[in-house]
Amino acid sequence: MRFFPNGLVPLALVLLGASFAGAQPKSGPLAPEDALKALKVADGFQVELFAAEPMLINPTSIDVDHKGRVWVAEAVNYRRKNFGRPIIRKEGDRIQVLVDEKGEGKASKAVTFYQGPELYGPLGVCVAPYADGKGQRVFVCQSPDILVFEDKDGDLKADGPPKKFLTGFGGFDHDHGVHGINIGPDGKLYFTVGDSGVSGLQSSDGKGKKFTSNATDCRAGTVWRCDMDGTHLELIAHNFRNNYECCVNSFGEVWLSDNDDDGNKQTRICFVMPGGNYGYHPRGPGQSHWHEEQPGIVHKTLRTGQGSPTGITFYEGSMFPKKYQGALLHCDCAPSEVRWFFPKPKGAGYELEKELLLTSSDNWFRPSDVCVAPDGSIFVADWYDRGVGGHGMGDPTDGRIYRITPKGHKGYTVPEVKLGTPEECAEAFRSPCSAVRYLTFAKVRPLVLKLTAGMKAWLEPDEKEKGDPKLKDVKDQLEAFTKAVSNLQDAPPELLARWFWLACVSNKGDWNPTPLYRVLGSTDFFVNDKYKNGPIPPTLLRIDRNLGDNEIYRMARFTLYPISTLPKTDLPKDSADALARDPGKFVDAFGPSPAARRELLLSMPGLKLEYAKPVFYALAKRYDGHDIFYRAALNIACGTDPVRRDAILADFDKHFPEWNDKVADLVWELRPKSVMPRLGKLLADAKLTAAQKGRIVDILATSDDPAAGQTMLDVLKGDAAPEVKTQAIESLKLFLPTKWKSLQSGKELVAAIDALLADPKTTATGFQLIAAANAVNRVEAVVKVARDETAPLALRKEAIRTLSKLPDEKSVDALVGTGAPKNPLSVDCVNALGELLPKGQKPPAYATKALESLKLAVTLESASPEIRSAAVAALAANRAGTVWLLDAYGKNELPKEVVAETGRLVRNSPYADLANRAKLAFPAPGKLNPKNLPAPGVLAKRSGDATRGKAVWNASLTGAAQCAKCHMVRGVGGAVGPDLTGIGKKASRENLYDSILTPSKAIADQYIQHSVTTTAEVTVSGLLVADTPTAITLRDANGKDNTVAKNDIEGPVRKLKTSIMPEDVVAALTEDELIDLVAYLETLKVTALTPDTFHIAGPFPGKDMNAALDTEYGPEKGALDPKATFPANGTPIGWRALRPDGKGYFDLAALHGDRGTNSASYMYAEIESPVEQAGEVLLGPDDGAKLWINGKEVLTSRDSNAATPEAQKVAVKLVRGKNTVLLKIANGNNPHGFYFSLTSPEETKLVRK
Repeated sequence: MRFFPNGLVPLALVLLGASFAGAQPKSGPLAPEDALKALKVADGFQVELFAAEPMLINPTSIDVDHKGRVWVAEAVNYRRKNFGRPIIRKEGDRIQVLVDEKGEGKASKAVTFYQGPELYGPLGVCVAPYADGKGQRVFVCQSPDILVFEDKDGDLKADGPPKKFLTGFGGFDHDHGVHGINIGPDGKLYFTVGDSGVSGLQSSDGKGKKFTSNATDCRAGTVWRCDMDGTHLELIAHNFRNNYECCVNSFGEVWLSDNDDDGNKQTRICFVMPGGNYGYHPRGPGQSHWHEEQPGIVHKTLRTGQGSPTGITFYEGSMFPKKYQGALLHCDCAPSEVRWFFPKPKGAGYELEKELLLTSSDNWFRPSDVCVAPDGSIFVADWYDRGVGGHGMGDPTDGRIYRITPKGHKGYTVPEVKLGTPEECAEAFRSPCSAVRYLTFAKVRPLVLKLTAGMKAWLEPDEKEKGDPKLKDVKDQLEAFTKAVSNLQDAPPELLARWFWLACVSNKGDWNPTPLYRVLGSTDFFVNDKYKNGPIPPTLLRIDRNLGDNEIYRMARFTLYPISTLPKTDLPKDSADALARDPGKFVDAFGPSPAARRELLLSMPGLKLEYAKPVFYALAKRYDGHDIFYRAALNIACGTDPVRRDAILADFDKHFPEWNDKVADLVWELRPKSVMPRLGKLLADAKLTAAQKGRIVDILATSDDPAAGQTMLDVLKGDAAPEVKTQAIESLKLFLPTKWKSLQSGKELVAAIDALLADPKTTATGFQLIAAANAVNRVEAVVKVARDETAPLALRKEAIRTLSKLPDEKSVDALVGTGAPKNPLSVDCVNALGELLPKGQKPPAYATKALESLKLAVTLESASPEIRSAAVAALAANRAGTVWLLDAYGKNELPKEVVAETGRLVRNSPYADLANRAKLAFPAPGKLNPKNLPAPGVLAKRSGDATRGKAVWNASLTGAAQCAKCHMVRGVGGAVGPDLTGIGKKASRENLYDSILTPSKAIADQYIQHSVTTTAEVTVSGLLVADTPTAITLRDANGKDNTVAKNDIEGPVRKLKTSIMPEDVVAALTEDELIDLVAYLETLKVTALTPDTFHIAGPFPGKDMNAALDTEYGPEKGALDPKATFPANGTPIGWRALRPDGKGYFDLAALHGDRGTNSASYMYAEIESPVEQAGEVLLGPDDGAKLWINGKEVLTSRDSNAATPEAQKVAVKLVRGKNTVLLKIANGNNPHGFYFSLTSPEETKLVRK
């Protein structure tokens, strides 16, 4: 959806954005009544159409007020100004109110609350009734502001233009600005902002901090809270990508869904811990998507994979069965689904189970928001469009609202809200509708304050006042109020929590003797069996935190030590006294609940240091060694202020003198400075296992101190286990060029390289270190191995890769000499020469020599097709090489065999001037003229052949269309654009045509091209894949990464409005091929996982392929032990890592060389499934194969065919949780390898070990 962060980009990422010049004819495929018939609702529920166009159009957000009316924010003028598109609705967008006057469950009228030019593509609406119940304030989110309207007389007409409530939000006319907004149980507003960030955002009264997005504590997407007048603005958590909306339950828990699909399948649902960093930025090499492998990052609760998540809310009603009470309701408009998610406590966090509530066979169904009505029914807004994402919109005329009720339910009866007596207030507070609860809160809050003051006067009246009739009135009110709330301890916990919020927030948490406090304070909720493991103790602590004032768990005064026992002399006088007596006993008094302990930790940043330290260490010692959320809370407790953090952690060694796995976890998460010097000594400790030492290496890798890098070098020189050395070298490869660069000139590096090269078993590691350190002075040692025909093939390949990183003429000479005449290393040598080509206007001699060598590789008559093709690709990836290719073609000097390939590559050049030359010199092969094609709507009416379309797709991997060169499907293809495995579930047929024919109409943020001009006046463009303090990396359409130093950039980094996908890509197809291709893409409706790493053991020699396949070498006999070895001709073989190439192929021939002939290898992976489900393994082995899933053999194949994707399709059953995959590939002669992908309805993920 336009306001959704994902989008599909070329083919999928660019979901439409038509330029409408005015009112258009209806373009949706189904009328409202027919769209209703296409909906599929879960058993036991029914769905009805509440309203449709023209009552409303393009709903981005809805709210339901205390009278059951549905308020709709419309965005017809969606993404126009910034994109050069004409305004559709010149009179401005609207806030509509839909009213069911007859109680039939269908809107009978629509009232325009406000329309004006001030409304431009709003993304959030929230209604806050006044305490008198007559009128309301209406909050509307649209960057750069949150606006507020008033309707004091309740006539559903705004009293005037809106006022700016808060301002300073980035993302004007953009999907990543300020989004959904709602009211929490504390009577505050909660809202989200995408990664366009904030600038100068401050409370409405001008007090407090002025927030501007930064790289520390206010990064990327954020969640906020403020009072209803805009004061007391608070940042709750940060570093999301594009969190469309958050929701808050009665316990004060904040949840949200965060969008980062765009082909990455990383959409997630997060339980929000205040103070948490959720890991989106920075983007850099060697980092996972959400950076959860790094310390200081709060993990997601659930990865929901591909999608465009939007509205989210809690269901706290009783219209549906009990299992749904307290569940999350969530919209995802990409797969056209409304889901239930059931939170289940898991340590200090949660896990979620999913259940589908509503979907449709009409893939124009785009649920944008969900709300709960006063009667407990559910309203769902439908943006209704053929596509979503990338700031695009295909339909400006439609929009629907649906209502979900139990099956057989009739009508829409809205309970009247009566607040005249305490009993009526108590009843209204039970409402499932947040607007009703807020109205009650607003009505009762001043009453609580009044009764507090009145109670004090009544208990201790002056002599003059004893006969005052007002005191009798106070007494009567108090008695009525007591009666109204007296049954709270038997009430659902949600209702009890609401009264706690009301009582404490109203009176700032201070004790008063009113009946409400007497009821709430008469039970020790922390130790009472009924409550201690439930949500009430964490709620009380959450209230404490929200009240602030540096108090030490003020609610503990009334709940930790029950009021009835307070006079006892053996009790502490207050919480601070209890803490001072025994910190461990103090924290244990809050009960065994990890959730309560989490809330104790999350409150620590607001405590005085003298209180914070003992609480922290008492709680740190209660870490169980597994709970990632508890560990994250410990990190948040230390805060972000470096002085305070260091003060808290200064005593870490004293509290944790022994090293074990739990302590390693804490050190990894917290990075206490006092511990870092110990780590080097621990690596030499013979008592520690390889896994424990590997954990220490992980900890060192998070340090910016070069001393950590020095310790890594010591690991390489020592006798550490191979897997530990592998971890160390991977860290050095990443950080020697950056944060540990000072080590490059040190003696320690020299000594480490010497030690590695001296041992044949570690020579390859030595080469990797030489490459990482750019140690050109070691080139001769590398050259010697590269030219040594007796050396193992794998080692020679490592030497060649190393030479590509050593800019020296000796490197070039060695690569040329090793690659000629043609041999198994020739292509590797050509690729390596490509890394040494000129990179500036005055190239050194080695670069010129590399260029001349590759020219010869292209033009020499004796050059093989493989060598020529590799040389052309290497030249086209470099500016100087591309210039030569263009000049050579102009002079008719290019061999005919490479002209087509040259044209395809240079047309995608990242250099703007050369790409323009190439398009003139090498026009796309013109099978058809896109201008002569019918409109997408007409094409969509034609049916294609999916089988033929799959052949078109497969041919594009090497053909002119290039679809599969940029996109991956089921584990095969490129990584320039997003994975299209599930595109058929997300995009409509019209959407697919629009994406192919006009890829620049709408581009998802993650696939926007960036462009820079260098100081040499060279313009470079591509997708931004890394942005570090010193350089940016841009990926071109050929998948080549081009790194530009920031010192070499002249002017700003620019965002382009053209897609990286060529506009003329369709010219490579016939019209029938285009239609067949779309038919194939429509069939891609399930998710697919191709592991980015397998554990591999092998090769194990055999007499021939069949013998190797049948022989049991050991790995199939038990569970994976990463340290295990297996005998093979007297040589132990252990597990190591195997990764696919850039096209999804696992190349075993490249790994094993000639040793792979007549052999077998084992690959192992663990895959996590969110549910029990059927799946299908798509396997393409070369040659024979056996496959075990969860220990059960499901395939034996003795075919001796070349590896092709999906050659074998194996039905498998996946269990919920961890599933084991063991694959055995047997080989006769090379080539040797396999393709592997697992498809399933629900997203699966690789378990990291």
